[in-house]
Amino acid sequence: MTPFAHGVIAVAYGLLAAGIGFVAHAVFGEPPFLVAVSVFLICALLHEVLARRATEKRLVRSMTALKRAYDRIEDQAGTTPMRPSAAPVAARQSPPETAEPPRIAPSHNQPADAGQESSPARNESAAPQDAAADAAELGVLQRLLETLQTVGPPKGVEGDGSDGPAAPSERTPLRVVGGVDGNAAEDKAGSDPLAMLRESLEQDRVDLYLQPIVSLPQRKRRFYECYSRVRDAEGAVLRPGTYIGPAKSAGLLTSIDNILLFRCLQLLGKLHRRDSTAVFFCNLSANTLRDDDFVRDIVTYMQRHKELASNVVLEVAQSDMADAPDDLEAYFTKLRDAGYRFSMDGVSNLDLDMPGLAESGFRSVKIAAKLLLELIEAGQGAAVRTLKQQLDQHGIDLIVERIESERMLLDLLDFNIDYGQGYLFGEPRPSKDPGLKGSAGSAG
Repeated sequence: MTPFAHGVIAVAYGLLAAGIGFVAHAVFGEPPFLVAVSVFLICALLHEVLARRATEKRLVRSMTALKRAYDRIEDQAGTTPMRPSAAPVAARQSPPETAEPPRIAPSHNQPADAGQESSPARNESAAPQDAAADAAELGVLQRLLETLQTVGPPKGVEGDGSDGPAAPSERTPLRVVGGVDGNAAEDKAGSDPLAMLRESLEQDRVDLYLQPIVSLPQRKRRFYECYSRVRDAEGAVLRPGTYIGPAKSAGLLTSIDNILLFRCLQLLGKLHRRDSTAVFFCNLSANTLRDDDFVRDIVTYMQRHKELASNVVLEVAQSDMADAPDDLEAYFTKLRDAGYRFSMDGVSNLDLDMPGLAESGFRSVKIAAKLLLELIEAGQGAAVRTLKQQLDQHGIDLIVERIESERMLLDLLDFNIDYGQGYLFGEPRPSKDPGLKGSAGSAG
């Protein structure tokens, strides 16, 4: 509403106040000036309240429109090289050096329409190192996808991994909540589940699922553990059980784990632009740890994106650390120096090297609730308290995972547990990210 309109309204209720004042004097004998001033002030107050509400509604509508426009621009111009528009065959035939680098999302100080197209002016103003970094990331994804076309173990991995540690999907089952039931995808996979998986990965149908990790006893959500899942063309989630067997036989489990990890980190980068305070636990599988070429690529990627260091915790199983290659320590040192932190999960041997873990950058360990409860029921509660004290002395948090019931939680609270994770506090749900097509539900 314009100032002129506000002035007209003020004059109108001023005349109304004067009229009511004279009528009150004539009918009730009240002082006309006092009545007129009272009515005028009441009208002015109502005018102010209504004007503020109208302004707030207008601002909310404007902010909502701007946010939708920004999300649409970011989705069109974000760093998502694996798009349905890029033909998989062409991507495999083009070498990474000649591939067009993915477009960069517009910064906050750019005009809103600058991100609608990849204009020549914006490309010329981009820093050369950014373009090289984007091309390198695209090259990593292309090399990973190329391995899905081959038969036999990827470079640097012996055998099909059948005797090695289980993949994360086997070790940590995921109940899908808020998504489409995977039974349909399992039925359609038929005799060639790898073909369906390959198509889903090439068409960028990868979703990020988040499960909360809460502080105890407040049960306030502090962190999230990440899972990546792929969908078919109809949106049904592909259950790992449909492709793990064939992938293991073909020696492709490492390639699949690597692609899912890399896409998980890319999706976390998108979430980081919306919430720079959330912390996410991202799992490194045994297959990935044994692939020296990919580990080198992922370390380079994470060093380049140091802004994620405060938001990403890399999670490694205790058994995988024991069987890790000798040069893995050097890579972990680089990540630690870049500010990244680590967590050890699947802890079954409680004889931990606390000083060594702290020095290597481990800031938390995950122990299953069942293991601790078995010790407590066996009369070894003192050992649990000693373990907790030693972790506290070295700055390492204790996260008790797989807490399924209130009874389990009550039995653990007497031991000053720092954090808890399990279906009692929340099941894995698709992240609510406007940039991730097909995701549903909310992690929060």
